[in-house]
Formats: sequence, C-alpha cells, structure tokens
Amino acid sequence: MRTLLATLIIFASTYLGHAAEPPTAAEMTKRLGRGINLGNALDAPTEGEWGVKLQREHFRAIKDAGFSSVRFPIRWSAHADKTAPFKIDAKFLSRVDEILGWCREEKLLIVLNMHHYDEIHKEPDAHEERCLALWSQLAEHFASADESLLLEPLNEPAFKLDADKWNALLAKLLPVIRAKHPTRCLVVGPAQWNNFRAL
Repeated sequence: MRTLLATLIIFASTYLGHAAEPPTAAEMTKRLGRGINLGNALDAPTEGEWGVKLQREHFRAIKDAGFSSVRFPIRWSAHADKTAPFKIDAKFLSRVDEILGWCREEKLLIVLNMHHYDEIHKEPDAHEERCLALWSQLAEHFASADESLLLEPLNEPAFKLDADKWNALLAKLLPVIRAKHPTRCLVVGPAQWNNFRAL
C-alpha cells in the first residue's frame, strides 16, 4: 500500500535555496504513517448534514489512538459561487482553518482534498474554469502553511473525467498550485476512481 501511495504522490524536484531541502515524496509517505479519513463532515453539502460535526476533542482522540495523519475530504464546490470569479465562502474557509488548527496542535499531518465535485466528473469541460479558480484561491490561502500540509487536487476522477480528460486537466491544475506551492507534496490519483489499473 505504501508503494502505491508513494506512486501517487508528486513531488517538485526544484530546490529553491531553503535552509534545508524539503522532504521527498518517499519521506512524506513514511511520515503520513497511520492515517484516518474524516469523511461525512466537510464533504457533506453542509457540515453536520450527514451527522458529523468536527470538534476539538476528535483530534486529541485521533492522536491518542496512534494516528499521525488526517485526510480531509472537502466539498469546496458547495461553498463557492457558481459564476466567475467562483469565490469561496469566507466563513466556510475560516471554519476549515479552525479545524486544521486543531490538527496542527496535535502535530498531525494533513491531506486536504477536493471532494464530491460531482459536476466536474459529469461535465469536465464545463467545470474546468471553476475548478482552476477554486484551486487558485486555495493555493493562495494555504501558501504559508508548513510542509505538514499535503494537497490532493481531486478525489477519484471518474465518469466522463476519464484518463485523457483528467491528465489534461491535471496539466493545467498543477501549475496553478505550484505557483504558490513549488515544493509541497501533492497526492494525485489516476482515473477510474483512483483505480491502480489506471495508473
């Protein structure tokens, strides 16, 4: 499983003269260690709608249980304007910041993704501009985060977002993210719902 995860993590090889070289993808994969996926909270249409509202004590319990990383599926598309410039709701972004702060207090690594963007799976061409705009905002917002944050551009590409469409979109998404995150580890899975056969 770790070998597969390492395959899915993309790491920029450019060294920007930092005091110490940033960790490699293999190193970050090892550091992710035992992880938990916090679904049905921020990926619900609204937090709490599916019965899960995240609380500070959840992250203490996660740390105490021996986990070292948390993956956050987030339905950004439900909290952003439908028309350009596709602005993400500031109140929702603030709530995400609060939750990630709890994670950092427990020294947990974070994988932040774009989840349940159902429209882009069904109409990739029609939603490309919006997806790029959402990631442009997220890249800017999280630009100062330390290396404990990993970004996952999209959960399980599928349906009409096939391998060709996904690779074409990814070629546009990566420069948008890399403009603010030149050395951050990104988690990128293949088409067909991240099926390893589609690598």
